[in-house]
Amino acid sequence: MKYQCSYQQIRNWVLKYKEMGEEGLQDRRGRRVGTQPSRTKEEALRDELARIKRENEDLKMENAL
Repeated sequence: MKYQCSYQQIRNWVLKYKEMGEEGLQDRRGRRVGTQPSRTKEEALRDELARIKRENEDLKMENAL
């Protein structure tokens, strides 16, 4: 292997690129859910769920006071 990268990894990158373009190849590891713009419907739904959960926790703390 010239680049120390498996066939499967390259295939995954190609599929992501075909599906989402350059946006699909961005490294989003280590980012808090909802801080990056969504790339797919599923990500948008996941981001909305995370936002609602954070809001719910804030309201629980507020009510506890």
